[in-house]
Amino acid sequence: MTLAFTDGAAHAPGYPLFVAWLRAWAWLPLGEVALRTSLATAVLGAAAVGVLHRAADRWTGSNVAAWCAAGALATTGAFWRYATVAEVFAPAALVAALVVWIAVEVDRGWDGRGAAVALGLTVGVGLTHHHTVVLLAPLIGWTAWRTRRRAPLALVAVPPLSYGLLLGEDHLWGRIAGLDDLVDHVLRRGYGTFSLSGSGADVAFWEHPVAWALRLPAEWVFGFGVVGLLAAWRVVRDRGLGTAVVASWVVAGPVFLALFDVPAEGLGLVVAERFHILPAVLFALLVGRGTAELGQRGRFLLLLIPVSVAVHWRVGDHARWNLLDDYVRGVLDEAPPDAVVLVQGDSAIYGLLYAQQVLALRPDVDVLSPTLLQHPDYRPDIPRPEAPGLLPLVESFERPVCLQFELARGELLPPAHPGGLLLHLQPTDARPQPVPVVSAELEARSWEAALLFEYRAAASLQTEKR
Repeated sequence: MTLAFTDGAAHAPGYPLFVAWLRAWAWLPLGEVALRTSLATAVLGAAAVGVLHRAADRWTGSNVAAWCAAGALATTGAFWRYATVAEVFAPAALVAALVVWIAVEVDRGWDGRGAAVALGLTVGVGLTHHHTVVLLAPLIGWTAWRTRRRAPLALVAVPPLSYGLLLGEDHLWGRIAGLDDLVDHVLRRGYGTFSLSGSGADVAFWEHPVAWALRLPAEWVFGFGVVGLLAAWRVVRDRGLGTAVVASWVVAGPVFLALFDVPAEGLGLVVAERFHILPAVLFALLVGRGTAELGQRGRFLLLLIPVSVAVHWRVGDHARWNLLDDYVRGVLDEAPPDAVVLVQGDSAIYGLLYAQQVLALRPDVDVLSPTLLQHPDYRPDIPRPEAPGLLPLVESFERPVCLQFELARGELLPPAHPGGLLLHLQPTDARPQPVPVVSAELEARSWEAALLFEYRAAASLQTEKR
């Protein structure tokens, strides 16, 4: 949202196309920038649903099956949630839907240069946006094999050509000075090529696939899930398009999720939920295939679409999420004039960035991330102390310093007093001392604890009860 207003590079790998799309929508005179970027994302999500409808219609020859496939995808909790906020997963779903549609058209007889160029261009452009397009390798490989005789040059040249043309250093995370840097960027080595975050947490390979499988009945309101699984069982034996779709679904689903190194519960499960969207696009196509095989009886599955809307409506209702907005405004109101505020966590860092750079709130305050300060491209105007740790960093500022309670725990810091949302460090020559355990009252006001509580409530669809 902030980049839609200011331009620049998003976090790794940069998402240049999506940032450009959001910037185009940010010029519309309609509400806040946040609203405009959410609408821009919803348009891409709707396009993904429309393309999938077309693909399912062509594959099955049934309009009812196509509506069931499109309706099932559009109303799943994860897709609905992330197709209505400025996040990168709706456009990634559109890329996946386009790959599916091209594969279906090739299966139906589109066997020429146009099919090869369309596939190469989609894959190349998709790679500039989100690297998870490689998880569609079985489906991409099957489609490329079917068109190999007509346009081998397009299959080889178009993906890297489109990738290179659409990348610009100003919209990438970090610098690409040579081939090694480009390979690191493509493989996303900074985040761990074969893991979600590279954090190295001790998570068994089966935890996330099991958590994903347990969510399937609720996500697909049981009926769609049963039909999709039965279709997967039937089409996997045809050694054609259906086999490629099921293989990509397995790779993008349980195989990829087995690599995650964040806890498969609480906030970690919410983080992983975003990566359930790609396999959902493929599974929705299988829902359409299963509906078509039911014949006239498949018409009753259309009744599951309003059921899914009722089940997942609250998940896609973002208007009630006021916690981060209240926190950001509270922090900026509380900060002393010309203060340095140290925070951690994406929501806090980028929420405060949006408030300052887009809403122009408290430009006198410097909001910094101690973790990101370890990266040379982050805030080069801030001098880094030679000694590691939070204390040397705090002592390097000749200004009032405040920080989140979470950052203070177990650290040696100057004397401090708690405010409403921040710990205020007192400028003094007194010897640094460990920050005492935060009181229960302050713990209850901890924004991290409150946010985790709300995320867990949303994930379990028990918000009102909790």
